[in-house]
Amino acid sequence: MRYQPITLRTVVLWRPDDDDDDDIDLIDGGNIPEDDECPITFDWFFTAINHLFRGRCYRQKKTVRRLSFFLGFVCLAASVFLTRSVAMTLTSNLNHGMSTATNDVNLVQGPKRNAYADATRQSLLSNNVGINDNLHHEKKERLFRHNKDDKTANTKRNNIHGSQFRFGASYYSPDDIDPYHNTHKVRLPKAIDQNLANVNDPYVEDAEIPYFFHIPRSAGSTVKDILGSCIHLTTASDVGSRNGHERDPSLKIVQSDDGSNFVNVDTSTPEGIHMAKRLGLVESGLADMITTQYFHVGATLFSKTKKGRMFTFIRHPIERAVSLFYYLAIAHWEPTYDPDLAYISIEMYARSKRIEHNWMVRFLTNELERDLTPRHLDLAKEVLRQKCIIGLVDEKNESWLRLMRLFGWEAHSDDGNECLDRHLNFVWSNKHNHPVIEEGTLAWQLLYKQNELDMMLYEYAHLLFQEQAALFGEGGSLVT
Repeated sequence: MRYQPITLRTVVLWRPDDDDDDDIDLIDGGNIPEDDECPITFDWFFTAINHLFRGRCYRQKKTVRRLSFFLGFVCLAASVFLTRSVAMTLTSNLNHGMSTATNDVNLVQGPKRNAYADATRQSLLSNNVGINDNLHHEKKERLFRHNKDDKTANTKRNNIHGSQFRFGASYYSPDDIDPYHNTHKVRLPKAIDQNLANVNDPYVEDAEIPYFFHIPRSAGSTVKDILGSCIHLTTASDVGSRNGHERDPSLKIVQSDDGSNFVNVDTSTPEGIHMAKRLGLVESGLADMITTQYFHVGATLFSKTKKGRMFTFIRHPIERAVSLFYYLAIAHWEPTYDPDLAYISIEMYARSKRIEHNWMVRFLTNELERDLTPRHLDLAKEVLRQKCIIGLVDEKNESWLRLMRLFGWEAHSDDGNECLDRHLNFVWSNKHNHPVIEEGTLAWQLLYKQNELDMMLYEYAHLLFQEQAALFGEGGSLVT
């Protein structure tokens, strides 16, 4: 008896011949026979499936094999995706629990708000914060020795033997933090390496120009006010381009409302720096000091024969982030003014996209958008070590004494000395009073996580500040 092909709706089935030639004939059509004419058995069905996946179907064995591989790949990808989704969901639930509890504090109104807020914050700090922010508790003594009474840290810093000791670029791992160990060999970009003077090289006034790397909310306004109002130097910044001077076809010196002198260029933007370079800012000799935040672009202004002498003032990253948050909420004269910040908490700001992420490392390495890696931290450290005179906001008087000794700056009158003393000790320019965020609070820990690399760089800058003291002491190479 020879079996006939049958079709169930749109599905074509095959039956083997009874001639023992071990093949299967494919027929596109056919009527469904009666049960007694063509009984369908399980043996026949499994035989057909076996032939199908053994690739013995006429015309279709390649298609079937490809389909099998494709279905297998889809199943594997689906299993990986589901596993990853489950892990992300668990993590999200933990974070959501902490975020929800924090937001509940802001929703409670009336006389019970303070008590509820205190209880909720205490619960967060004792429970949930330990899940997501325990990194700070593991690192804080190693990453930030801000306490000057820490004898262990001071002992380690005092083991520096002048010029014989060289700091290397390194990345602090969570468990083994060693600021003296090189983890990567770092090569500085060509413009920085050739156009900026090395820290140890003696300052040559006729062949170098002071180059100030301005970090926001880190004494930048005070530096410019002292140089302009007290010492009466001509500065290249953003001030000289105001009142229509950005369209001037040539360079000239303009005066601000307080009598300070500025070159009519804008070095606060990359476009303004390129324009200043085309006009020959450095070659003109009009600027006694050039300042910018765009450190890499600004370095292209200089050359091998007219180098920049880099210096900066560095502030504790979390203190700087807090100051920036409260400042931008009211500073309507700033391009980055954000009035919405006045209506959110510092914790919400730390969780939002508005928060800065490791600003110092980004601008020192010119990596302003993509994710940072340990190599970026290494490069930022190497820039500071080789090229930068370090000033600290916490040590502003000592920092200014070093700069005045290096560059030969001085106030030539009693009014100038009074002006200098006023800016350093009494009227810190553009200072904005705001609440202080205590170490260990939720806001402090959230800001720490957003600025972890900057915290490491700040600790390294403290060590460099200690080392550079030898350069300005008796017999130091930078004493003039």
